[in-house]
Amino acid sequence: MCWIPLVLGALMLVFGVVLLVRFFTGHGSQRPEVASQGRTESMIVGALLSSIGLLLLILGVVAQTCFVFGIR
Repeated sequence: MCWIPLVLGALMLVFGVVLLVRFFTGHGSQRPEVASQGRTESMIVGALLSSIGLLLLILGVVAQTCFVFGIR
């Protein structure tokens, strides 16, 4: 069951980074200084997803390492 936090964490991390990059690389009317409320909320969700995803990914790596070495 160690693969569940690995996969879930990786997916959350990737999706969160995509939202953050999409927000900060906007040009013209989509630039971050004049972002609409929806774009700002998606950036906040992206930051939450990437931070929680990173923690889940680390948890999955530690759990898988313990499983491989027989530490329970």
